[in-house]
Amino acid sequence: MPPDFTGHRILVWGAARSGLAAAALLGRHGADLLLADDAPREKFESRARDVLGDISLAPEGRLPRPLRDFDLVVISPGVPATHPRIAEAKALGIPVLSELEIGARFTQARLIAVTGTNGKTTVVNLAAHLLGGEDRAVFLAGNVGRALCDVVQRPAARAPESTLVVEVSSFQCEHLDRFHPRLAVVLNLRPDHFDRHGDLAGYAAAKAQMGKNLTPQDTVIVNADEPGALRVTETWAGARLPFSLAAKPRPGLFLDGDACVHDDGRHRHTLFTTRDLMIPGRHNVANALAASAVALRCGVEPAHLAERMRTFPGVPHRIEWVACNHGVDIYNDSKATNLDSMSVALEAFTRPIVLIAGGRPKGEDLHAMSEALRARVRAVVLIGEAAGDMQRAWGAAVP
Repeated sequence: MPPDFTGHRILVWGAARSGLAAAALLGRHGADLLLADDAPREKFESRARDVLGDISLAPEGRLPRPLRDFDLVVISPGVPATHPRIAEAKALGIPVLSELEIGARFTQARLIAVTGTNGKTTVVNLAAHLLGGEDRAVFLAGNVGRALCDVVQRPAARAPESTLVVEVSSFQCEHLDRFHPRLAVVLNLRPDHFDRHGDLAGYAAAKAQMGKNLTPQDTVIVNADEPGALRVTETWAGARLPFSLAAKPRPGLFLDGDACVHDDGRHRHTLFTTRDLMIPGRHNVANALAASAVALRCGVEPAHLAERMRTFPGVPHRIEWVACNHGVDIYNDSKATNLDSMSVALEAFTRPIVLIAGGRPKGEDLHAMSEALRARVRAVVLIGEAAGDMQRAWGAAVP
């Protein structure tokens, strides 16, 4: 039975996609809701009414009644733990839970959770593709673009015979309580989101919350080449199934020449070769190994993986081929939102590159990219808030 929130006074903070989905789900299960956001009313009232109807709203964070009157606070991923109202709720002893936590409480499906700095979206999409997609009751959710609270409103996504493949960001890992995936995947850990978590240790600690409820019956799929990923998983229970491009773990999945191999401790099987992949770059070989580990743990026959790899076209905005203009191939990699993801994208190409880069500063050391740019990039076009910082950091390396 799904949880009953009848009569519970719940404050949902954040009126973006995840907050609206949480409010809709809780409202359908009897909660007395207030939706709050720091934005003025005109910024979110229309979309809130479209989704939730006649719900009480608290624009600009102005609550119509004391915070202590609420039984629970549910927050969107974009709301930091340092928000004054969230800190106040904790000081009052009011539980604070993430949208991901709420959604997970409404399903009996097998949960597969995937995190990491880079590669998450490719891995969850490829894993769902290998598992057969919605035709086989496999559903995507989380940071991939559809809130878990939204997905679990579908009866099929709540059934015990179904599978939910969930992309989990570090923001979503905050304020988890009973969240319990059966397979937990950690791809890597690179400097990112220091504006939220402070430093790499804080970022790793947030990621580690994803697997704190694992048991020995669960599975941890981890990139053996990534010290940060190993550090995130070091306190987790669960059987380890590592994957690697540099070593040959046994049991595990690894690259041997151009063959992607699974060694179960007794036998070795070639699952597919790098030629079977439509997605470019060595980093995508690692992503394919991670997704294959998920598929194998879920019972997909090894012999089926190569054919399914050959039919996976990749994910929009991730080294996505757009067009060829006068012999120049144009790729969209706009989801490369940190230096590490930009670096692996550059490594995927052998031809000279004209790079369009920009965006919002995230506290990374831009100078760290200078040598990679000098070696691979012919020219850079800078846009966005970070353009000035990038010009100062990279101007001597590339025009």
